Amino acid sequence: MTCYTRYMKSPNHLATHKLINEMIYPFYLIKRDMDLPIRKAPENDAEHSWSLSLGACALAPILDPSLDVGKVAQFAIVHDLVEVYSGDVSIWDKADETHDAKEENERQALLKIKTEFTHLPWLFETVNEYERKDSNEARYVWAMDKYLAMYMRKEHAAPFFKQHHITKERFDISLKRMSHKAQAHKAVGELYDELIAEFDAHPEWFPS
Repeated sequence: MTCYTRYMKSPNHLATHKLINEMIYPFYLIKRDMDLPIRKAPENDAEHSWSLSLGACALAPILDPSLDVGKVAQFAIVHDLVEVYSGDVSIWDKADETHDAKEENERQALLKIKTEFTHLPWLFETVNEYERKDSNEARYVWAMDKYLAMYMRKEHAAPFFKQHHITKERFDISLKRMSHKAQAHKAVGELYDELIAEFDAHPEWFPS
């Protein structure tokens, strides 16, 4: 780690090499449980962060003109970077202890980003600002992350739920873990509630 600190003011190719090989490339390897209808391979974290950034920025001026779209883009791009070190946890995972450990694992991952990338302070500072959720932009991205992911799930709902044996009861239990996040921004929360009503209206999407 210390060999990179001297490049803080003017990073050279060694700093770039570390960023690409230890953060950017590994981000593509974090697989999500989101099967895209346009291909067989699941979405990865890099793709998810790009789609969230595009969607959140495009919708921001309509949903909440007070938002700083540039800050929204930054938060969306880095919002899952901790998963390079902590890994992803599916909301459909039934083990409560897995979800209970998620917050601490991500806290430790954030500290590792701070330690490993002292020469590129924007990484830690931006992820940390997002994790604090003390700005309207951070709360908006947090909420939009849940809304857009659930919307994409709706596009391929029945095959996914039936293949993974996710009943409507299990669906509702999983939602309790994330619904408050979608409500972190009022306008996004309203969209989210409308979307969940569609799931409620289609019991045939779930295995009996």
